[in-house]
Amino acid sequence: MAALVVSAGIARADFLISKDSTQNISCDAGVCTPTAKNAVLNVDDLTNMLAKGNITVQTSDDLNTPGGIEIIDGFSWTSASRLTISARHTIFIKAPVVVAGNGALTLTYGTFNHDSNLIFQNGKIDFLDLKSSLIINDVQYRLDGDIASLANDITKNQSGAFALANNYDASPDGVYPNCAIETFAGTFEGLGHQIEKFSSTVVDKRAGTGGFFCILERAVVRDLALPNVDVEGGHVAGALVGQVDANAYIVAVSSSGFVRSTFAGGLAGFVESGNILRSHSDAKITGKGKGYPGGLVGSLNNGSIDQSYATGTVKARDGGGGLLGWLQSDGTNHAVISNSYATGTIGTNLSGGLFRQTEPVGVVEQSYSVGRVEGSDSGGITGYQDANLTMRNVYWDVNTTGQSDGCGDLDTDCPAAVGLSDTQLKSGLPKGFDPKIWGQSPSINNGYPYLLANPPQ
Repeated sequence: MAALVVSAGIARADFLISKDSTQNISCDAGVCTPTAKNAVLNVDDLTNMLAKGNITVQTSDDLNTPGGIEIIDGFSWTSASRLTISARHTIFIKAPVVVAGNGALTLTYGTFNHDSNLIFQNGKIDFLDLKSSLIINDVQYRLDGDIASLANDITKNQSGAFALANNYDASPDGVYPNCAIETFAGTFEGLGHQIEKFSSTVVDKRAGTGGFFCILERAVVRDLALPNVDVEGGHVAGALVGQVDANAYIVAVSSSGFVRSTFAGGLAGFVESGNILRSHSDAKITGKGKGYPGGLVGSLNNGSIDQSYATGTVKARDGGGGLLGWLQSDGTNHAVISNSYATGTIGTNLSGGLFRQTEPVGVVEQSYSVGRVEGSDSGGITGYQDANLTMRNVYWDVNTTGQSDGCGDLDTDCPAAVGLSDTQLKSGLPKGFDPKIWGQSPSINNGYPYLLANPPQ
């Protein structure tokens, strides 16, 4: 399984694969290694070598040379050659890479620093031949090009490793009953692709789980976009998944469109035990019945949300949250929100700009909300805070939220939440925000703090 945790301070690579001239690179016997900092491998030089045979592009063991690799200009090759990219630290994909023939690709990251990762920033990896070989951190992935093939392959091996070979338009598929895939316990790598216009509805509205996946168990789903979804669930629903169990991970996944359910979330409806990292949603959320919807997650129990955000509107009968509906715990483990924010309008009573309520144990830290919060007994951060909630460096915008109190319920006191004016929130990173995680610029995110590893789209 690929490494999952993204460290607060992932170092930027200075070993580039780009259109610039090759420099500070030694290529010998099919292996290209940097000899100094500011190393560049020209994409034409790389593809010319791939036309003749297998090529390995790797960082050096010399710590005075680059530890990460960035692909900043796209390239493709049609030969049967295997390209291996191996980095001590992180591999950044910032441009399209196309395996246009029956070639192969191996990606290995974090050989020295295990907090490193594979990060897609406006880049993707396409495979034109689904029989091609893809290996990531010693795991062989099966390539799929459409939902039907993926669902069929997962049915045969729920704990396998699968990758999406290309972008996919799901609109011709029509409306899926319940979910496209029932239960998944393996690894799904989106490779920076999107599944567009996915639509599903739960057949029995009184119960049931809606989303692309019904249930994730010990699974990893990452590097995937789900734009323009239309998902309706019974009890729980999310654009990606209805229910998350058994410490599953959702990494670098995004969504937009519409989600409707009792516990509805832009990505996940109910997270029993799971972790959401570097993800975001712009989906419009509608809660149905007595549930607490959230812009990213409906309910979070014994899990975490880190370096993530939500921008969509949230509407519900009994209150909702800009990022999360209900933050709860069984008392053994804590549910945690960290380094996250919400900007969407919350249009119901007893709502919160960040979350609706907590019960009974949880931690919220280094996070903020700026979306308009409407309705009575609502707050800039939460509608209701349990006494056992711990808040550290949590802020709300008193101007844009329209709320003078952090907690809406009159019996709730949350002095740890700090209200700032719009000018204050835009004038510099709030106290406690790590500049290795957060950035701020008048031209990015409307001037509000943004996440370096998960910048606004």
